[in-house]
Amino acid sequence: MDSNVLDSGEDFERLPCDEAAKTMAVRLIKLGKMTLEEIADCAGISLAEVKELAEQKTV
Repeated sequence: MDSNVLDSGEDFERLPCDEAAKTMAVRLIKLGKMTLEEIADCAGISLAEVKELAEQKTV
């Protein structure tokens, strides 16, 4: 497992809920083992938000 993906330096417990969900989604996107739909479901955010995050990470 890529430790850089999991060690972003951000403390999950200190982030507001929506930011924590987006941070988790970004980490899952970087892992590349789940579909965007699965990530949206696990992170509790919309598929549109996950797609937006995925586009930002590939630009």
